[in-house]
Amino acid sequence: MKPLISVCVPVFNSEPYLERALDSILSQSFDKKFETVIVNDGSSGLDCNGDNCDRIVKRFKKQFKGKTIYIKHDKNKGLLEARRSAIEAALSEYVTILDSDDQLLPDCLSVLYECAVKNNADIVHGGAAIYFEDPDSTGISLTEEKINKLKNHWEERAMNIHEGVMNGREVLQNFLIDRGHKGLLWAKLFRRETYLEALNDIPPMNCTYLEDVLQYPFIAYHAKVYYGIKKPVYKYTLGTGVSAGKSIDNLDKWNVRCAAAGVFTVLQSEFKQHPELERYLVEIAKTTHGYLYTLIMDLNTLVLPELRPAARDMLCEYWGGDFVKKMEEQYEKNKTTGSTLISL
Repeated sequence: MKPLISVCVPVFNSEPYLERALDSILSQSFDKKFETVIVNDGSSGLDCNGDNCDRIVKRFKKQFKGKTIYIKHDKNKGLLEARRSAIEAALSEYVTILDSDDQLLPDCLSVLYECAVKNNADIVHGGAAIYFEDPDSTGISLTEEKINKLKNHWEERAMNIHEGVMNGREVLQNFLIDRGHKGLLWAKLFRRETYLEALNDIPPMNCTYLEDVLQYPFIAYHAKVYYGIKKPVYKYTLGTGVSAGKSIDNLDKWNVRCAAAGVFTVLQSEFKQHPELERYLVEIAKTTHGYLYTLIMDLNTLVLPELRPAARDMLCEYWGGDFVKKMEEQYEKNKTTGSTLISL
């Protein structure tokens, strides 16, 4: 009998949190057959005991009653390709994403699967609890005010859920036009076939930042039924990843953000090839402008002053000097007027 759900866990240098994530799989109340798919994406990290990914997974396999599929990439291919490897290797009808620094709440699989079966859903969208990692373990120095601001921002995103059923093109319309639900890949259960159809529209690429922005529009496009619930099923951890609001103290970190230009290039290119999707290109353009505007804000606030000239050059290399200059002018104008509007 095939497993009903595959829990897909990509790992890249997140070993300090991996065992905690895997323990949350062991703690599931789901009493039906499910499997775990772990992708070691060229990871070289160690946990607090000095154990690497191989050793942590070996311990997990001894405790987990279901099947564990363990895939190792010979080099880091990025989060998009790690997730692709996991979804392709999965044997189940449904898949869910667990980032290796996060946790599933104990009834996550039970709740999501019950909703999927009752509604014949291709996407089941649940809520998430937001947790900020202990600053002593991450080396992040943030004020309490900043931490609360980040938590509030992510709580708002995590609970942006359309409750109930949507069908067909209503799903993509609600996501892209109405902004009625968020396209974060965690806290969701996907029909594997739907996810695979989406991945077929996305060319292989090394993408570590905004990979949700790249994947979810295609998942929403291929989904026939969406079902949303406000109940939290996932524990999202702030303070461990590239979106944690940290100061950017080296150009490698900045490069990861700048390279997300490729996400919008693929979205625009692929949407143009689907007649049904061309009407959404304006929304993709708005998202593209908004992201570059955020990068310019980060350049002026998070990047260390001594790195800013080189960081701006890198930004222009990825995004084009004219586009960067246009958004810089918008940023300076908004600072003067107090506006948050972004013109296309």
